[in-house]
Amino acid sequence: MWFSAKVHKACKELMQCTVLTRIIYGNGHWRLAEALANLAHSYLILQGLSHQVICHASSAKYILLFLGGDTPPTSSEEKGIILSTLVTIYYTLGMANLMQKNAKECYCNLQKAEKRMEELQGLDWKGAAKLKVCNKDIVVALGRASLQKTKLDLASKYFEKTVNILISAEGDVAPELIHLYQEIAKIKQMKKTHEKIISYALQAHAVPLALHQKFSPEVGSAALFLGKAYAATREEKHAEAAEMYFNESSVAYKVAQGMDHPQTIGALQVFSKWLGQIGKRKVTIHLLGYSCCVQIQIAICGSHHKKTKKTQELLVMLNM
Repeated sequence: MWFSAKVHKACKELMQCTVLTRIIYGNGHWRLAEALANLAHSYLILQGLSHQVICHASSAKYILLFLGGDTPPTSSEEKGIILSTLVTIYYTLGMANLMQKNAKECYCNLQKAEKRMEELQGLDWKGAAKLKVCNKDIVVALGRASLQKTKLDLASKYFEKTVNILISAEGDVAPELIHLYQEIAKIKQMKKTHEKIISYALQAHAVPLALHQKFSPEVGSAALFLGKAYAATREEKHAEAAEMYFNESSVAYKVAQGMDHPQTIGALQVFSKWLGQIGKRKVTIHLLGYSCCVQIQIAICGSHHKKTKKTQELLVMLNM
């Protein structure tokens, strides 16, 4: 509720800025295009409203490309602002197209954003540090657009490029690397290259281990993904590793969030289903029995009842 009110206030203030800019500079000035681009970007990142994004970004684009000749930039600083505005316009349009599953338009707009970014990087512009959209954002968006077009090799290439950008800027334990490694692993899974799936899943697992405590939701999530990667090969040589990481995931979730948390229950269910598939039915019954025991206790007494908490503590101790 608090966040929603803040978002509404931010968008309202940007709308007021746009109105004032129109009054001061007129309908054909690049300053109005900048204000509209900022408004479109706010609708994208704060509310995810694709129709509003396209409406405001298209208006900004029209001003710069068709009306901008009336007010050309008078300095390199102004030229930098106009180029950065075009980057924002094309990026927000591309992301809105992506949300609407219009992969062709998305890719076209993102390529234009990439081209304008290259032009901007060739300028000695003081405002570069204040850019709303960075090169990494554009490259990862191009990866998602390629994935939507089912161009798997191209998508993988863009995601790997993003990985290199992140490592150069933030080091090899940047939090965003987790999702990127997992995205690449999913692409490799579509191509059924199991060894590469495991390689990227291992890299994704290494990042939260370096950043968080061993028993944390982040480690639990990465271990679950890695367990699934090993299990997906259906090879006996990977069964031990799959079981180890499924178990690591379950324990991490249980310790960090409790036995009754949906993520804990979900991890146990995935683990149990896999154990059933490989013939370890006794262990499956054991795991599912614990999960059901806690859920029944919660249904009868509530999640904060003394009896429920004691049951949870006992089950965690038994499974450590």
